Amino acid sequence: MEENKYTTGFKIPTDYFETFEDRLLHKISEETLPKETGFGVPDGYFDYLEKAVLQNVEPAQPKVIPLYKKTGFITTVSIAACLALIFTIVGITQNNSITLNDINDETIGSYIDEGNIDLSPQDIALLLEDEDVYSLSEPSEDISKESLTDYLLNNIDDPNLLFE
Repeated sequence: MEENKYTTGFKIPTDYFETFEDRLLHKISEETLPKETGFGVPDGYFDYLEKAVLQNVEPAQPKVIPLYKKTGFITTVSIAACLALIFTIVGITQNNSITLNDINDETIGSYIDEGNIDLSPQDIALLLEDEDVYSLSEPSEDISKESLTDYLLNNIDDPNLLFE
């Protein structure tokens, strides 16, 4: 089995390839091949063949791509879209203009109390007029000592500050 490992199984006669060329040339020289092909062509056939073929074939027209097709419609639609966008933006900005007179004082106070604006006492003092400052310094109500103590006890984190 080891000896047949690299063999293909095909066998040729001895000296087959050495004598092959001689045998082939000998067969050709016997002239067993016919001299004519068996096909006939009329005289002058190839002279007018090219003209006949060109007459039957229609010349190919190159495909023309127009540069300005349907641009009128596209231009009109784009201008209309731009105008609609401009009118929408202008309408929104004119309708949404809010002045300080439109906002009531309670809304501003709640906005500041919620911590949405960081205002220092100095900033608030700059916004107040002199009359407002005097009205704040003179309490209009008399606050009892008990209510003041209750308020401070409930709202101060460190009660030791009350007694100092």
